[in-house]
Amino acid sequence: MKKNILLFAFSIIFCTEYGLYAADIIAAPNPWVPEGGKPATGTLAGGINFKNLPASGMLYIYTISGNLVLKQQLSNAAGTFNWNGKNGDGSDVASGVYLWVVTSAAATRTGKLVVVR
Repeated sequence: MKKNILLFAFSIIFCTEYGLYAADIIAAPNPWVPEGGKPATGTLAGGINFKNLPASGMLYIYTISGNLVLKQQLSNAAGTFNWNGKNGDGSDVASGVYLWVVTSAAATRTGKLVVVR
């Protein structure tokens, strides 16, 4: 019994620290097919919506080869950000797999998304 309690306590501390019990960051729709004509796969106007973001921090989006596409300061208490599928220069990104990284004072989260043009 004591071993189970210690394991439970460790799980709560570990999982809370690394976000496993916290709200996960969501990037949707994924894949994003802006010209696909189906609302479920997104539109140009709707972009890709990030939800459950920290109130402050940074969002980085990279190509699969590691090139930085977008660096965005997060300062939205609602925890959302809408990415229009453009890079830092304002050009549309190409079809492909992209990696995102969200950093805050508390933690770092990562994920991937797909753009199909």
